[in-house]
Amino acid sequence: MNQNIVINGLSKLGLLLREKESSLSKMIRNKIFLQNAWFSNDSINFCLNHWSSQLRNENIIDWISKYDINNKSKNILLITASNIPLVGLHDFLCILLTGNIAVIKPSSRNNILLTWLLDKLCEVEPKICKHILYVKNLNDKIVDGVIASGSNNTSLYLNYIFSNNKRLIRNNRKSIAIINGNEDEKELKRLADDIFIYYGLGCRNVSQLFLPANFNLEKLQNCFSHYKHIMLNEKYSNNYNYYKTIFEIKGIAHVDCKFYLLVNSNRLNAPPSVLNFSYYNDIKQVDRFVKENQNNIQCIVSKSYLNFGLAQRPKLSSYMDNVDTIDFINKI
Repeated sequence: MNQNIVINGLSKLGLLLREKESSLSKMIRNKIFLQNAWFSNDSINFCLNHWSSQLRNENIIDWISKYDINNKSKNILLITASNIPLVGLHDFLCILLTGNIAVIKPSSRNNILLTWLLDKLCEVEPKICKHILYVKNLNDKIVDGVIASGSNNTSLYLNYIFSNNKRLIRNNRKSIAIINGNEDEKELKRLADDIFIYYGLGCRNVSQLFLPANFNLEKLQNCFSHYKHIMLNEKYSNNYNYYKTIFEIKGIAHVDCKFYLLVNSNRLNAPPSVLNFSYYNDIKQVDRFVKENQNNIQCIVSKSYLNFGLAQRPKLSSYMDNVDTIDFINKI
């Protein structure tokens, strides 16, 4: 399929999302929420708004024009996860824009929104339909390559069953933020986006803060307070109450911020509603942590790395785990 047809179709889809976001009916939204109660209207709206901003003709051309795409059409199996809305969409774009067929095995807990979006794409550009195939079962015989994201256990399983295939299989990662103490209120409020959008379930969500010694934690509480509404999500509030109880029973020191819990820990992973933090006296301590955990860190948010508020707003040229997905597909 001619790449210009794909670019035109994706641009039309972006325009449709910008003009007709309400076309995602209340009935569909309710179905999405029933399938996965983490997918609130706020999460869905943020996700659709982000993709509508990215799917512009100039953005797509600027991204894809940097590559010399080979003309060998391949079947690429795409196994999607269930942690955030439309996870896997970027991989789908990479498959489609390289002239290949996306053989999609959607998550049973995250398929309604993706199916709806790809149906809209086929409506605005019917020729694309021939490059989308849904499957219910995993089969290494019908595909030339595999792209998947999931938990560490899932990645081990997929690496095993697709051991004879070219594969790009990602596992758990989380993100960190480095505060130097000179951030203004706007920057810290944008940091709240990096932490709380999608309730902290994404690999790009910040789960670990590095703070300069003697940093006043009340500054965070004041700047994060506009996210207290996330307690309206029952799954999130249950998480908060559960971990608050566990910490109290086990005598684990924590700061109760009324809708999230701050724990002084250098652990990278944290469940929704829990935010780890560590103090540092010398930035070299943080540099050492980053070096030791580089294979488990997705994003670093700070004045020196990714700007505050951008962790959940990746550009088309941003790749998970810093592995170029288009380059991987091209080499299959």
